[in-house]
This record gives sequence, structure tokens and C-alpha cells, in this order.
Amino acid sequence: MKYQIIENKDEFIWNSLLDEVDNSIFSRDFFVKPLGVTYKKFAILDKKTVKACFCILLDEDEKKIIDNDYVIHSGLYILERNLKKNPGSKNNEIFDITSDFVSFIVLNYKEIDINLNISIKDVRPFLWHNYFESEDKKFKVDLRYTTILNLDLLDKSDDLQSQLFQNFSELRRRNIRSSRNNSITFSYDITINSLIEAHISHLNNQNQSVSNNQKIQMYDLIYSLVKSKKAIIQGAFIDGDLKYIVCYAFDDISAYFLFGAPIGDNDFNFLGTASHFNMCNYLKSKNIKQVNLEGVNSPDRGKFKLSLGGELIQYFSLRIN
Repeated sequence: MKYQIIENKDEFIWNSLLDEVDNSIFSRDFFVKPLGVTYKKFAILDKKTVKACFCILLDEDEKKIIDNDYVIHSGLYILERNLKKNPGSKNNEIFDITSDFVSFIVLNYKEIDINLNISIKDVRPFLWHNYFESEDKKFKVDLRYTTILNLDLLDKSDDLQSQLFQNFSELRRRNIRSSRNNSITFSYDITINSLIEAHISHLNNQNQSVSNNQKIQMYDLIYSLVKSKKAIIQGAFIDGDLKYIVCYAFDDISAYFLFGAPIGDNDFNFLGTASHFNMCNYLKSKNIKQVNLEGVNSPDRGKFKLSLGGELIQYFSLRIN
């Protein structure tokens, strides 16, 4: 391989590396540790210069790279600042770094299931692995999507006249106006158990089950993020009754929608839209620049999130065994 790849066990150094890249919250120690999963972190070096880094989740035997329901993105992060400046040289360098990443993981792990972060655009090194072999020896690549809201387009002094609001579909704009005409209020003094109960009930109503281990991971993750001031839980109330909950995590630049659900049966169809829009206002006040709505990969969720007018972004899910 062209580059040296070394394991990084120093949390301070790891976080300082990730400070240079956006959308890296899912590989931060404060996010992964509470999940109780095995994970390792590596740096990719050209001599003494760190060109990239990556985090992988492992099974108990540390022989497989695994996926996790709550780690939306993982894998490779390119440190743009340390790359060559010439565009042609830079493109080749990114390709070579990615190729060494692929060579490393296929050499050291017998199965791989990984969702790349949204900044990785060139997956040819994955596609070209075992290029002349049978299909079962190649990476299976799934194209996935998320959508991102630009909070620079939000003017809190008159949010209904802001470009962010104008980008909402007609229905979503009507939802927001309806919420302003009702006795809806928001609070950030919401318990984690209230969020989890609402989330699980919502999934059950969609015929989706939640294992006890998933429930424990969810609680530990939210508790740790809230305690470290890396997440916020918001409740929406109608006439004093809690009707909708959303939870967002955030770093210095971006926020990430993690969980959201209605409370019980209600006919207030504006609550979801109003909750997300109010959260955008809250995050804007904290100097957050953008909101990643984390996934538009199923029909209902995709339709709702895309109606908020954000930018559609693709990312890649890769598997081999």
C-alpha cells in the first residue's frame, strides 16, 4: 500500500482530526462509546502527514465490520487541508487514499457492512475490488440519500419570510401557519423515557419491532449526548398536553435529526412540520449552519423530509462477505 495506516487510541488526537471535517459526529467517541459496541479508529499517513482517518464498528470477535442502527455514517474521512492543491493531483490522491482504505479493510476483516459519510463521492476503489472475479466476491453497493437544510437561509427575526420557509412545499408552509394559529408551545424539559416510549410506539404502529438491546442503546446514547450537551429533546404541546417529540444531535457546525414521534393519537397534522421548523430556529440561535435530516430512504419519510425543501445528497452503503 502507498500509505501507512496506524490505529489511533488517543481520544484528543482523534477529535482534533475530526474537527477538520464536517458530518463526522457518528464517528466521535462521545457518540459511539454509549452504544457499547466495539470500534477502532485509524489514521492514514503519508510520511508524517495525516491524509485521512476512519472509524469502523466491529463484532465481538473483531473479525467483521458491522452496521449499527444509530450510526448513520461511518468509514473514511478525507482531510482536505492536507491534500495536494493541484486539482488533478488532488483527485488522484483521494483515489489512492480510498484504495488503501479498501485494501486495508478487506485484508483484515472477512465481512464488511459500512455506510460511508456523505463527503465520499468516488467509490471506484470499492467497485474495482476483485474486478475480474465473480459477483459474490465484489462489493455490493447501495445508493442512499439524505437531505440537508441550510440554516443560513433562516432569518429568525421574521422566519415566515425567510428563504428557508419559502423553500418549504405549499402544504408545509400551510402547516406552519396553522401551528401559529393554534395554542402550540415548545419545551426542552422533556424526559428521555418520554422520547423512547413515543419512538417505540410509533415504530410498533408501523409494524416495526424494537429489541431490548436497541432500546438500551437508544437510552444510553441519548442520555450521554444530552449530558454532554451534544443533543436536545424538544416537546410540542397543545393546550398543555405533550403531542410530539423530536431529538437532534449536533456538533459545532451541523445538526442531525435522530428521533421523532407523535404522542398518542391526535389529529394535529401540522405538529411534525412545526416541530422541525421550531427546532431549526432553536439551532440557528446556537450558530448551527445546517441540518442533516438523516435519511430519505423510505417513501413516507422521504416524501415528508424532501417537502422541507433541502438539498438532496447521496451516500453509499457497501457490503462484502
